[in-house]
Amino acid sequence: MKKDALIAAVLLQVAAGLYIIFLDRFIISIAPLHWLGILAYSSVNIVLAIVYIRTGSLLARRFIAYWSAMGMAFMLLDAALGLPFTSATPTISLAAVAGGYGFRYLFGFGVLGGNSSFGVSLAFTLLVASAAASFWLSRGKVGRNGIESGRKLA
Repeated sequence: MKKDALIAAVLLQVAAGLYIIFLDRFIISIAPLHWLGILAYSSVNIVLAIVYIRTGSLLARRFIAYWSAMGMAFMLLDAALGLPFTSATPTISLAAVAGGYGFRYLFGFGVLGGNSSFGVSLAFTLLVASAAASFWLSRGKVGRNGIESGRKLA
């Protein structure tokens, strides 16, 4: 059950990433580095999902945990800093951070401005939420000796 939920969470990350890659025209034109980052993040998620589905290995599960945590941290930090490395806010500026430009674009659902749309904000929200779920579901219990407990994910 937990294995299926983990696979579903990783596949949701891939789906949300692909939506942004192919349907968010604004990110391609104004933030090509972000577009490439999401492309790379989604590509690694695809590889990790395939490896985990085929092998069910602890190492693949750990990579999913760390990759998801890192991706979620970068996405939230990027939003908090006002989306630096875009032509809209090319540097970390106090105005972009204080004005909440990154959060308005990524999570504003088209209502709060920031050149975003409902679909793009929904995809980013699902991307961050599924990264959190992937991290949560892929973490294992570690015993006192530092070795993972013997229970298998069912």
